[in-house]
Order: sequence, then C-alpha cells, then structure tokens
Amino acid sequence: MTDAVLRLERLTKRYGALVVSDEVSVDVRPGEIHALIGPNGAGKTTLIGQIAGRVAPDAGRVFLAGEDVTALPAATRARRGLARTFQISALVSDVTARENVVLAIRSRSPGRLMPVPWFGARRFDEEAGARLTEVGLGDRADVIVSSLSHGERRALELAAALALQPKVLLLDEPLAGVGKDESRAIVKLIGGLRGRIPMLLVEHDMDAVFRLADRISVLVYGRIVATGTPSEVRADPLVRSAYLGEEDAAC
Repeated sequence: MTDAVLRLERLTKRYGALVVSDEVSVDVRPGEIHALIGPNGAGKTTLIGQIAGRVAPDAGRVFLAGEDVTALPAATRARRGLARTFQISALVSDVTARENVVLAIRSRSPGRLMPVPWFGARRFDEEAGARLTEVGLGDRADVIVSSLSHGERRALELAAALALQPKVLLLDEPLAGVGKDESRAIVKLIGGLRGRIPMLLVEHDMDAVFRLADRISVLVYGRIVATGTPSEVRADPLVRSAYLGEEDAAC
C-alpha cells in the first residue's frame, strides 16, 4: 500500500471518565478523498482538533507525510502542509477576497509579517488571483468578504487553503449552511481536486459524502466502527443500525 499522507495512530482523548477518542486510527492516502462521518456526540470535533494541533491527545500519534507532528502546534502543522477549512468561517471579513488569499500566501514564509517591496506584493496579488479563479471567484477578487454570499465565502476558504500549498486538506463541514445551488458548486470544486490533493472530509451531507468519497470511516462514540468504500460502508449492518439507519440523526 502507498504510504499515507496523513496517518492517525491510536489517538486517544479523555475528559475525566469520558473517552472521546478511543484509539482512533485513520489514514489518508495520496490523491484520495477520505470522509469521516458519525452521529452527534461521536467525537468528530475533538478528533479534528487533535489532527489540526489544537487539542493534545492523551495517547497516540499524528503523522504528516511520514513526520510525527503530534507535539507540534497548529501553526507549525499548517506550515508543514496541513491546511484546514472551518465549520464556522475564519475569514477576515472587512478586507477583500484577494487580501484574504494574500494573507494565506504570506503565511507560508518565515518573514510573513515583514513589509514587502511592490514587486513582491504584485507577485502575491497575481498568485491570489489565480487561486480565486481556480475556485470560481476570479471576478469577485476585489469584493469585501462581508459582501460575499455564504457559498462564496466557503469557496474563498478553499482558495486560501490551496494558497498554503498543502500536502493534505482537512475540510470541516464545507457545506454547512450552504444552499442547494452553491452546495453543488462546492461539491464540484472539491471533486475537481481529487487526485491532486488528498483530503479528509468531515461533512453532514450524506449525498455529498457518497458522491465525493473514495473511502469513508464511521466514528461512533469515539471509535471507528467501519472503514471502506462508499458501497462497503453503506452495506455494513453496524453502520446502518448505528448511523445511516437513523434518518433523523445528524452527524
């Protein structure tokens, strides 16, 4: 098997007597979209925090491109190649879409807060424009973020994540709060990245998950109960009883 780009090895997190992550092992392979699903209370948020470096595990390890990053803070992991989009927008709302992407580009450099000469700034602007065009926002580059639609902001978050030149993308509910038309556009964007950037996708929308995912892992009460292709997961009796069979359950 090809070496995983992102690998979680028996991650465990406890809050008192409550085990929120129970020896979770998941990997994301080159070029694939690996979806993580599960009902409310499954422990997805805590697991994402451990992957991103915002929650310290009690046991287990996180590997990024073969490097053990378990002890590294979130910002260092981002510079190592772990890019993330958030369930709740983390954009700077009072500047333009282009300026948000420029901030992501500049964060790749150790001297990211230093002033740059005009020709350096122009290079950043050009690269930001290319990223925005890539996600369908080329003609919205100079619009203030607060004036963008919710779906456009989701696309902008993806552009900023791509500007980090990531080794892997962690997509935290990219369709949250998005309408049907914009949802279809974002699904198309994410699908278009398959084979180029490996992704770990955490998402509510099961139709999108089963359209996009190459593999799916199901988290229930802090444990991975199944991992497989969409057809394998859909047919798993345990998954159907614990999650998919509950039509009113939210992931």
